[in-house]
Amino acid sequence: ASLGFSGAAYSFRKMLNTHGEYSLKDFFHGIKVCYLNTVLPVTLFMLALYGTLLVGDWMNIEIAIGGNAGGAITAVVFAVIATVLIGIYTAWLFAIGTSYRVKFGSLFKNAFSMMIGTAIPTVFMAGFALIPVWLVLIGGFVQTIGFIVFILFGFSMVLFCWTAFTQWAMDIYVKPTLVTEKEQNVSKKNAKTA
Repeated sequence: ASLGFSGAAYSFRKMLNTHGEYSLKDFFHGIKVCYLNTVLPVTLFMLALYGTLLVGDWMNIEIAIGGNAGGAITAVVFAVIATVLIGIYTAWLFAIGTSYRVKFGSLFKNAFSMMIGTAIPTVFMAGFALIPVWLVLIGGFVQTIGFIVFILFGFSMVLFCWTAFTQWAMDIYVKPTLVTEKEQNVSKKNAKTA
């Protein structure tokens, strides 16, 4: 999964920055460049999700045997909340790791500060990006529409929405140092005369 996510994230970032230009070469270059920055967030989220499923199974066993399920239900509630928070954090880890070249320690710090700094927009954008998932969870005819959206777009819609949002958020919070053309010419002249 990390291979596909790393290639797709790099390709979507490049598509957003170049206004639609894309090549298959970009996908494979994204795998080469972003794979290690993708493995960690995907693994962390999958471990949290697996832990939540285990706690849910424990709750189901307690209910089935007629035991006291109060503790198990409470554990499921806390596990779901923790998984959602870990999911948002790992989504920011993924976005920063595939979009910018930062040190490993800075990656965790920047992801946490972006998660906290953009808490409300992050929740709304995560909800919007996961529309196909919500459609599948509703059930009935709407579930069929959700499956059709997944068949047509796959996780591309989710990844594209999240990449566009994180690029926008990073453009707001991280001010790039822009060098004007005059400053470049002056520095080139200084370099030639030195």
